[in-house]
Amino acid sequence: LGFGGTLAVAGARMESVFESFSGVSQSEAERASAKGCGSPCGEDPSIELGAAVLDMRGPPFRGFSLRLIICSIAAIPRRLAVQPQFSGVHMRVALFVPCYVDQLRPQVGLATLDLLTAAGFEVDFQEEVVCCGQPFLTAGETKRAAALGARFVDAFQHVEAIVTPSGSCAATLRRHLESLVAAPAAASVAAKTFELCEFITKEATCPPLSRPFPHRVGLHASCHGLRELGLGTPTETRAAPRIDPARELLSQIPELEITSLDRRDECCGFGGTFSVEEAAVSTRMGLDRLEDHGRGGAEIVTSTDVSCLLHLEGLSRRQTLPFEIFHIAEILAASALGRDLRASAEPR
Repeated sequence: LGFGGTLAVAGARMESVFESFSGVSQSEAERASAKGCGSPCGEDPSIELGAAVLDMRGPPFRGFSLRLIICSIAAIPRRLAVQPQFSGVHMRVALFVPCYVDQLRPQVGLATLDLLTAAGFEVDFQEEVVCCGQPFLTAGETKRAAALGARFVDAFQHVEAIVTPSGSCAATLRRHLESLVAAPAAASVAAKTFELCEFITKEATCPPLSRPFPHRVGLHASCHGLRELGLGTPTETRAAPRIDPARELLSQIPELEITSLDRRDECCGFGGTFSVEEAAVSTRMGLDRLEDHGRGGAEIVTSTDVSCLLHLEGLSRRQTLPFEIFHIAEILAASALGRDLRASAEPR
């Protein structure tokens, strides 16, 4: 099973998880959305969701403190050891660390922080905002998604840009936030929300990718980034070619080889709730992707989406396949800042 199978094992707890995720009834969520105010949520939803996942996974996750992870992300504003490599501050940006990154791969959030800081941005982190509402939206729970969207708008309406290491979360916010939240600021917040590679390419401020990375890397194009954000050109379109920011950045790293795929833009099979409701299909799709990367000779598989990578990593481990799985922020930070890629992956 992949990441979706892990969630399916925790299925008996999901209904109560969803209730604690929003902390409000549908009627309360609807009122919050209509007023354009932040969600009246109490406990953070992702804590319970993450606990449901981690409790079922066993070693190496069992016993690892979720609160320790969250505190490490909450300490981001004080973690400024990385020095800017450009003169002056370009702008003040907000770093949005999605719930599943916060709990299952916090080092991706820290790598993103380091890259933005080194690029000269003043980075703000809103500890109370942990979810874009995508889990509810894909499950058809639009009222609860709207409550979380309202909280997002309330927290980020005054910043210049919002950057996230997740193409799917960025796509959810940019494409759906305005329809979910009635607040006047929703449209502007949606428009200034960017996936990490998209943002640093747009601003032309990536720290120099000067350190060699002598590996064969397979790049997985996430569906949300490719088709909803327009980050690259899907094979089903006849439109003019579009730049893929992730591929552009990886191609700048010395000694890194991007491997070829037979089907370069096929879905990994995760798809949020799809991987729970159609676990067998999801698993087969993920294994197809890994087989394609294997034919291309990839040592490492990377993507702009941790959700896709967790799915592929789970399948790879269970099949004892020889892939290493890293988010693109981790690879960029290794080349630009000398971060120890494998040390950053602990604890797993």
